[in-house]
Amino acid sequence: MTFTSTSTQGSAAITTYAWKSNGTGICNNSSTCTFPFGTPSNTITLTVTDSNSLTSTATGQVNITH
Repeated sequence: MTFTSTSTQGSAAITTYAWKSNGTGICNNSSTCTFPFGTPSNTITLTVTDSNSLTSTATGQVNITH
């Protein structure tokens, strides 16, 4: 499954994208994240940080049926 951040920078550039699934880090520092989920229920969190060290976090739920 692939996720793409739609975060837009304000007055400072985005420097870090931190993706997590169920609290565990996934993917590298990138605006897109592709990950092979093995569990049926996943809480996905994306935290972006800008060059002023300000952060914003979004959380969503992904449920997978095999």
